[in-house]
Amino acid sequence: MDWNEHLLVWNHASVKVMDVRRVRIGEEEELYSYRLPASAFIYVIEGEAGVCLEGTFLEVSSAYVLHGGKGMRLDVVVERGTRFEYCLILYKAVVPVSERKDIPLIMEHSNPFQQQYGVQATHKLMLFNTAREMETVWKSNEGLGRLYVKSLLYRFVYELLKHLQLKGHTTAKTDLAEQAKRYLLEQYRHSVTLKSTAQALGCSQGHLSKLFKNKVGESPMRFLTRVRVEKASQLLLKTEANLQGIAESVGYPDGYTLSRSFKKHMGISPSKYRSEGLQTAVNEDMPSPEQGYAIQKDEFWSYIDNDYHNQQVEGDHFQMRQKKKTIAATAMLCMALLLSACSGGSAATGNATTGGNALEGAGSGGAATSAPEDVADTGTRTITTVLGDVEVPANPQRVLVQYLMGDVIALGVQPVGISEAYDGAAFKEEVKESTDLGHWAEWDMEAVMKLDPDLIITAGEEQAKEMSKIAPAIYVPYGEITQEERVRLIGQALNKEKEAEQVLADYDQNVKESVQKLLDAGFGDKTISVFEGGNDSMTVMGKLFGAGRIVYDVLSLKAPKGVQTGIIDKNTYSESVSLEVLPEYAGDYIIRNTYDGMDDLSQNQVWSSLPAIQNHHLIEMEFGLSYYTDIYSAKAQVNFIVNALLDSPQS
Repeated sequence: MDWNEHLLVWNHASVKVMDVRRVRIGEEEELYSYRLPASAFIYVIEGEAGVCLEGTFLEVSSAYVLHGGKGMRLDVVVERGTRFEYCLILYKAVVPVSERKDIPLIMEHSNPFQQQYGVQATHKLMLFNTAREMETVWKSNEGLGRLYVKSLLYRFVYELLKHLQLKGHTTAKTDLAEQAKRYLLEQYRHSVTLKSTAQALGCSQGHLSKLFKNKVGESPMRFLTRVRVEKASQLLLKTEANLQGIAESVGYPDGYTLSRSFKKHMGISPSKYRSEGLQTAVNEDMPSPEQGYAIQKDEFWSYIDNDYHNQQVEGDHFQMRQKKKTIAATAMLCMALLLSACSGGSAATGNATTGGNALEGAGSGGAATSAPEDVADTGTRTITTVLGDVEVPANPQRVLVQYLMGDVIALGVQPVGISEAYDGAAFKEEVKESTDLGHWAEWDMEAVMKLDPDLIITAGEEQAKEMSKIAPAIYVPYGEITQEERVRLIGQALNKEKEAEQVLADYDQNVKESVQKLLDAGFGDKTISVFEGGNDSMTVMGKLFGAGRIVYDVLSLKAPKGVQTGIIDKNTYSESVSLEVLPEYAGDYIIRNTYDGMDDLSQNQVWSSLPAIQNHHLIEMEFGLSYYTDIYSAKAQVNFIVNALLDSPQS
């Protein structure tokens, strides 16, 4: 530890105390796998214990002070006949932007707030009194008291650093990659993102990705996926749980997401894997949850403070969170379905046709193409976004886009890089030459840089901030703006304003014609239900997103009374119900999202007794088609649903 560097950073840091508490552990008790939710000082008040902090074991006793970084794992074991008591001081430190160029370098290679070190204090009275006073004042929960606690922390740090300089100390270099590896192995059952992992470990996403890839050989999220797939493969062979249950037990929001990941990494669908009784082929270097790591829930302390509490995905809105209960809510619980309708590639029981491409190029007839090679760069333009003004190229040539690929395709631009396009997506064929960068929330910065983009369209606020370091980034808050606002914003960014207006006009005209077709065919008094789920429960969709939005909001079709009064009138997104009460929500026609491995309901008595099923009025809509909210997909969804209804047997 370089003391000059250590003191320099502390002198420039802005510090906030997060919690001060006294912890008592009785004899033969232990604190197991507690992960520090912030940088921490641990001051031993009384007793002796074996303490293991992130793999470093120490025998500590009264007046010992230990420091650990955010995300480090703490284990404490108390021997028979003794008890152990310590003061835990949690704090958050931020180093403001400074003209000094050496501070960012110090933070990068030896962040003092993440370092592990300790000392046995010889002149312990000042440290003990300061820790005790911090605890007492903190309990008062008063504004002035909290300010005083902050000053006491600085006194504590001063006394501690003075001891360290005089007496010497034990240190351990923080291995962020190993910490991240252990964190992912412990947390794979839960919702985990690159951002949440970096937050838990107190580092940036880019820095963590680089360290992890250098040590492990793959990105953190790909590592996590392999762990989840391995565990899922074991459960498929060792249990009779359905795909939805297995998905939830290994950290996926639904069976569809698991099915996609499983097939991609194992080369076979989960259902076929189970039926053929294949054995898991585990790579020798594949980290297994059983290989030296305890898998259990970490009990994090929760803090109300918003700049501290570990969030899932910045910019997450209610639609995204609601997806956890639905099939239509895939992709690591980050995407919300705000529109759904129809297109080619997905079969319906009524032998529906898709009606050709969802949109013909930029609304004027041509297929989507890259910006012309001979278009001269005439400078830049300024685009106003919710994150501020962004200067973009006059005519972007190398565009990357997250999730909203169909909007870009519809405007006549072929992106060079995209987030993954699901099977059945309306634009799947149009982006086959584009580089797949994986799920939009997990793009690797190095892979992005290799594509040399001149414009990046992001679906997340955090991604826009990260990607803006590489190229101009436009954040599109698609869940908070209308379709018209979204298409026009992207049109401005691509210098395709005229095309955007034409695409919107074509979409509106198609909807108008589709509504009239349904009215002419007698569907004005028919009721439609939109379901997702299987034997355990069924999610009934309202009008706010997904295929429900297309059916009830766009096409103005009627909902059954149960759906109308129980979901739509309450302005909620959906309702999860048991199959026993499903008849209350079932309409004359049922649309059900489908995916490989979903439950077969043909033998379910309740399902089979529904009039819509008996009358062959079941429309199966491929999940990948209904997932996307862009205007290209929206038109395809409309076409699919309308054609499926018109082609279904009439009552």
